[in-house]
Amino acid sequence: MGAADDDKLTTPPGVCYFLIAWCITTLILCLVGNSVVLLASRKFKAIRLDEISTTIIDNLAVADIGYGIVGIMPTIAAIVTKKWVYGRTMCIVNKFLTNVFFNMTILLVVLLNASKLSCLLFPFHTAQRTTRNAVIMTSSLWTVVVIYSLFSTLIADPDVYFDTISFQCWVNFGNVIPFGTILVAWMIFSNVVIVLFTVWLLVMVKRITAGSILTKGGIAVIMVSTIFTISNLPAAIVMTLKMIKSIQWDPAAAAFCNIFATYIYYISNFSNPIIYYFSVKSFRQFIDRKVFKRNLPSSEYTSDNVPVIVKKYTSSAKADRSKDW
Repeated sequence: MGAADDDKLTTPPGVCYFLIAWCITTLILCLVGNSVVLLASRKFKAIRLDEISTTIIDNLAVADIGYGIVGIMPTIAAIVTKKWVYGRTMCIVNKFLTNVFFNMTILLVVLLNASKLSCLLFPFHTAQRTTRNAVIMTSSLWTVVVIYSLFSTLIADPDVYFDTISFQCWVNFGNVIPFGTILVAWMIFSNVVIVLFTVWLLVMVKRITAGSILTKGGIAVIMVSTIFTISNLPAAIVMTLKMIKSIQWDPAAAAFCNIFATYIYYISNFSNPIIYYFSVKSFRQFIDRKVFKRNLPSSEYTSDNVPVIVKKYTSSAKADRSKDW
């Protein structure tokens, strides 16, 4: 297996210890947190958003768990041993799987934003927001991403090397890497635009509707997209700058940028469950009851997405209509 061009540089032991602790912490939070999200959503129906948003959140949790297993877990062994211990073939398989989960996460976050935008722009088209349509959309994304990643892997140059600075195994994707870099950077930057547009629409709609059902889950979408964008922008910027041949990289600066861009991405793999806890009331109630064993007053519970003030109004309206009838 080949070596990276900056093999002469070494990562200080203190940085290695920090990276090991960071990887172990993020891996535990990723696996536990996202497993709880899937359990709460699929078994207990504790994430009470619209069907499309809930299905996307489930797929996002699967993608995060997948990246934690194939992306973060092998990195721990690589940092400890200062080499890729799984062999050349597993390096190629590993990069294929990490590309699948990484690209899928980007597309799912964009789809989550688009789903919330459609709720705001077309609030009366609820009949089309079914679980079946959500499964079709997410399955199509998985199929496209797997085919693209498989194509990139099959036509890649057989050169495989280990980066002793970021402790990552890499495959030289040859002629496809410029296109892949541009595509990933475009997806991340376009996500920024969608996030900003979503924030603006949510603020406007919230003012008009006084916080009605239209904005349900909007804060969660904004926070998920914002954290994901922040954790991905360094990688997008580094990849874009590396494509500019006129830029002369200082070896030490390049090493720092590679480490920072590689490991800050792990934030997005464990942050979503934390975001859901603080922004999705039904999920927070589930965690409080099942994990923290808190006894919440009955007034805190709602049987569906509709806010309590809307439920009270609906009940009184039904009573008035029954009297009139």
